[in-house]
Amino acid sequence: MQQFYKALAILYVSFFTAGAVSAQENAYDVKHIPPKLLQNADAVVRDYEKTVDIQSPGEVKTFLHYAITILNKNGSHYAQFSLDYDKFQSIKSISGRIYDKTGNLVMRIKKQDIEDRAYSNNVDFMDDDRYKEYDCNFAGYPFTCEFDAEYTTRQTLFLPSL
Repeated sequence: MQQFYKALAILYVSFFTAGAVSAQENAYDVKHIPPKLLQNADAVVRDYEKTVDIQSPGEVKTFLHYAITILNKNGSHYAQFSLDYDKFQSIKSISGRIYDKTGNLVMRIKKQDIEDRAYSNNVDFMDDDRYKEYDCNFAGYPFTCEFDAEYTTRQTLFLPSL
């Protein structure tokens, strides 16, 4: 009887581990989007999670994860990732991935692929406000862009919006 429960436990773990792996591999397959969301849509937000962690009265850490599926050319402007920073907010990490319509990973976005830009183009006006940006262009529609970022804010007067 003990061998039966041991075999059942192994079968249980094997079944759910295999299911979790295959579900994870194609989590962004377009066929998983409910048909009602596809009606008249150019893009669909697949995942959005923002965690705000107050470390101390002078430090807030924010973790951001989101994924958006771009269905057609009209939705391509939604495939742009942008994150502000200045002397009060620093970016610790940014990463991204692009998936094809079946949810297969086709590209990892590297740190050097993300552009660093100033808000002000005026040479006479010096400003510390900057942003990191990546335009997620992919040859075939639909595709999914997934981004993760971690940043720290050195004040708690204004908490990050959700």
